[in-house]
Amino acid sequence: MVKFYIYLVYRLYDYWNNGNRLETPVGNIIIVLSLVHLVQLFTIFCLLLKYFNSLDFIFRIKPPIIILSILLFGILHYFIFYNKKKWESYNTEFQNESNKTRKIGSIIIITYIFGSFVLFFTLIPILFRK
Repeated sequence: MVKFYIYLVYRLYDYWNNGNRLETPVGNIIIVLSLVHLVQLFTIFCLLLKYFNSLDFIFRIKPPIIILSILLFGILHYFIFYNKKKWESYNTEFQNESNKTRKIGSIIIITYIFGSFVLFFTLIPILFRK
């Protein structure tokens, strides 16, 4: 799993760093990974909420506190996961991958990112229908 996450960071960094698509590839990676992890946490929370009613206190939390929590999550994500030297070593580790491996990796990464959102939005109506 760690190898997949390293590859994920490498591919996202490579995508945003090549061709000057954006001036802040690190910031964009942190934002994307934070959003994906938040969606995954929300998915887990919704599953728990469905089966454990004692968690319903979360619905009483005010929106500004939720927004602040999400921002803090993103900031913590930056400090926990971003290390420029490590990320540069990822580049040297994967730069000689074959085209076939790269295509398969692209499919897996796209599935992981979009699949997290699809799973969340698919499960919500299923879990909470009356």
